[in-house]
Amino acid sequence: MNKILDDLVGQITPVLFPPIEVNKEGKIAVGTSIKNCGLIDMCKDDEFAVHVYTGKDNNDEPKICVDGRYVIARGINDAGRGLNIVVVSNGKEVIRTGHFDTWQEGKIDPISSLKI
Repeated sequence: MNKILDDLVGQITPVLFPPIEVNKEGKIAVGTSIKNCGLIDMCKDDEFAVHVYTGKDNNDEPKICVDGRYVIARGINDAGRGLNIVVVSNGKEVIRTGHFDTWQEGKIDPISSLKI
């Protein structure tokens, strides 16, 4: 049976994934604080401000501000090229951050890495 399967699909080899660094509660660094994340309009009591800046070129790293605190930026929680993610709880608390280099060789699944 294995010979038939090998003939149909070829040799199956394991896929190697690059190591993924996901910051969890207690390990999340916080950078500069800025009122309302720099937005002009203030948020309502049941809302919070979020500002996402993707960067304009390869020398300008992304920034993500949540509720007045930068949690993704140069040197803060491994910001970089690709996909930068912040997971926020219902109580406005940042519970996960992650950076996934989508240009790096090999494929990764960022969503499964951030599951609680």
